[in-house]
Amino acid sequence: MTSRSRDRVADVRGVVVTHMPDYQIDSVVPLGEGLDNLAYEVNGELIVRFSKEPDLARRASLVGREARVLAAVADISPLPVPEPTFTVAEQGCLAYHKLPGAPLLDMSRHQRSAHGTTIGATLGELLTALHAVPIERLADLVEVDHQSLAEWRQEAGKYRRRTVDPSRRSWMPHHRTMDTSQRSPTTIWGSNTFSSTRSHGR
Repeated sequence: MTSRSRDRVADVRGVVVTHMPDYQIDSVVPLGEGLDNLAYEVNGELIVRFSKEPDLARRASLVGREARVLAAVADISPLPVPEPTFTVAEQGCLAYHKLPGAPLLDMSRHQRSAHGTTIGATLGELLTALHAVPIERLADLVEVDHQSLAEWRQEAGKYRRRTVDPSRRSWMPHHRTMDTSQRSPTTIWGSNTFSSTRSHGR
C-alpha cells in the first residue's frame, strides 16, 4: 500500500470514527476510483466516498447536493436507494450503507438472462416513476440538458460500436422517425442519482 493510500485509509477511519463513534471498524478496503470520486468499503457494508473535486467550495456543494438528490430519489423510486449515513462537506465525503442484493455484473450471462423479464419489468417501474415527476420538483437539484435527440443517437452509436458484436443484430430495435417538434422535459436517471432533466420528443 502506498503512502497516499495509507493516508486515505486513515481519512476513512477518521471520518467514520467521528460520525459513527459506536461503530467498530474491522476493515477498510479500496472499492474503486472513477473520474469524480474515490470509494472505500468499510466492514463489507459501509461505502465511504470522497470527491476528487479540487475546489473546496464546489466540492462541498456537490456533496450537499447529492445528499439532497438521494433523499428526493428515495421518495420517488420504487427501488431501494442509498440513504446517506453522514456527509463531511469540506472533505467531499459521502457515506452510506450498501444496498442488499448481488450486482448483475457479478452474475454469469446465463444467470442474468434467467432474470431478464423481472429486471426489465422492474426497470420499467422505475422509469415510469421517474417520468411522472414534475420537473419543478427537481428544479433546484438538477440542470436541464437540451441535448438533441440526434446527438443522443450519435453518442449511443459510439458506445454500441464498442460493445456490440456486429454479427448479432437480432436484438437491436428498428429505428423509426420521431416528431421532435413537441418536447417536454423528462427526468432521467444517471449514475446513482438523477443526473439531469432532458427534453424528450413525444
